[in-house]
Amino acid sequence: MVTASPSAARLFPPASSRRLSSYWLAIVLFAVGMFNLPLRLIGWDGDGLPGDGIDNVLNNYMLEHGYQSLRGRASFWHAPIFYPTPGMTGTTDPHIALMPFYSLLRVLGLSPERAFQGWFILAFVLNYVSALWAARRLGFDPAPAAVAAFIFAFALPVTSQVGHAQLLHRWLVPPAVVLAWQFLGEPTHRRFALLTTCWFGQFLLTAYIAIFLAELLLVFLVLTGLRLYRDLPWSELFPLRVGVWLTRLLIILAILMAVGGIVLRHARVSGVMDPEFLKLWAPEPLSWLACHPTAVWNAVAPALGLDLGNVHGERRLFPGWVPLLAMLFALGQIRRSTETAEGQRKVVVSLLCWSSLLLAIWITRFGQVWLYEPILSLPGGSTIRVVGRIVLVLLFPLGLASAELFTWVLSRSHYLARIGGIFLLLVLMAEHAVLPTTWVQQWEGQRVSLGQLVRWQERLEQAIRQHPQPRLVYVFPSELPPAPELDHQYYRLQVVVMRAAQNVGIPCVNGYSGYLAPDWHFFTSYRELFHWLTKARRVPAGHLRGLVLIGEPEPDVDPEYEGIMRQTYPPLPLPPWD
Repeated sequence: MVTASPSAARLFPPASSRRLSSYWLAIVLFAVGMFNLPLRLIGWDGDGLPGDGIDNVLNNYMLEHGYQSLRGRASFWHAPIFYPTPGMTGTTDPHIALMPFYSLLRVLGLSPERAFQGWFILAFVLNYVSALWAARRLGFDPAPAAVAAFIFAFALPVTSQVGHAQLLHRWLVPPAVVLAWQFLGEPTHRRFALLTTCWFGQFLLTAYIAIFLAELLLVFLVLTGLRLYRDLPWSELFPLRVGVWLTRLLIILAILMAVGGIVLRHARVSGVMDPEFLKLWAPEPLSWLACHPTAVWNAVAPALGLDLGNVHGERRLFPGWVPLLAMLFALGQIRRSTETAEGQRKVVVSLLCWSSLLLAIWITRFGQVWLYEPILSLPGGSTIRVVGRIVLVLLFPLGLASAELFTWVLSRSHYLARIGGIFLLLVLMAEHAVLPTTWVQQWEGQRVSLGQLVRWQERLEQAIRQHPQPRLVYVFPSELPPAPELDHQYYRLQVVVMRAAQNVGIPCVNGYSGYLAPDWHFFTSYRELFHWLTKARRVPAGHLRGLVLIGEPEPDVDPEYEGIMRQTYPPLPLPPWD
């Protein structure tokens, strides 16, 4: 292991140190990261629900649906939305792996929204601890390992994905990378089972991240085979023993069967995405310098002559200057000797950075040239709607590269080592800082008021309960809740109705899961709604007793028909959205 200078060693203890005091920097960076983003989003008054008022409420709905399923009050794979469409749970992240934690918070007495806040905070805690553990397993000292963990858990791309909080639970990515490297060096049944189980666990956390993780591991394994072909135990990796291959095959088949069942449920209900839409959302070269408006860097960039105003949405992938500089540093370590543990670590980090660079080039669209485009023609190739989200996985190699750079700075036998280490830390924290939440315009779409959301839900619940025997509900989009864009207003209405119906314990014809059910649209009249129910979905008339309609339907071309429908299913007034 690299030996730090005496002054630096006092500040940054070596890897052999197991004292709690040696993790002082890990504690400081964790506190800084938590205060900078997740705690600021929730707010000291606890009124912030992280997200845009659509995906966060959808995630809350699915987590609550899982909890109700565990209690025997719902069928897990058939979330009661888009009634009577079956299998809608499979069209979104079902949060299988995190149902126990969310359910524990609910059992302890937290409301669904408070339990969601706990689920959100847990992602940052586990991401940080996981990356810290993995960096230590790769041989980094506590201080550099803390830098790696900070970048993985709190870097700027994470800020851009707050609206899609289901992607934040990535804490099995670092262990999977470590296990992949360990398996290459010692390919035992145990390591293979741990690696595949770790990947499957990440799939149960969120399938998106698991797919990106598989891509990183595949490229990493290939590059490692090319770089270390003389050092790897090929006879153990590819043994001429039937028992070994049979064991591996059984493990893979078991996981494929489990994954395949979930994927098929998704494919049955969700449609094929338009390739042009996917191409539009592909990152461009400038995307790697753009970040969310909440970041301080976004305010600094124009002063440096960088026009990032045209880079919108999820194409903001800037990881920070320190991680980018560190990646360039790590790329040059590829030719290091692997005779020592330190040399092996440097080569592993370099290989991970080369893998990340190749993947970044692969998904980036250079004008009309997009190397990823052929994937769209493959079965299931259009499943990944926003390929730029892979940056959430690449943050771990970038974090390790930063840890390597930090280690190199501390290894210099000069008093400037301490100054250099502190300077890197300050730059790292400064470039990942976000603006205060009082800058409302910049934070728009990143958090909504929990109190306001609950108030809307309670008003809808009260309206539903006005019916003597409510069994099903649909809310017409006659008046829409406030949102930055018109389509967002429609989607926000759907998820608020979903949560209100869930609290009452009845299904709803409204729905949103990231997708819309086949042939479903925002029904604005009696005729459209009942065509869906009785013609498209063949719901018997007897099953519609107890249908609660809220909001004002549009007038029908046949006044007599509308009169009959209004008498049979009188619409209740839609509560105000204030």
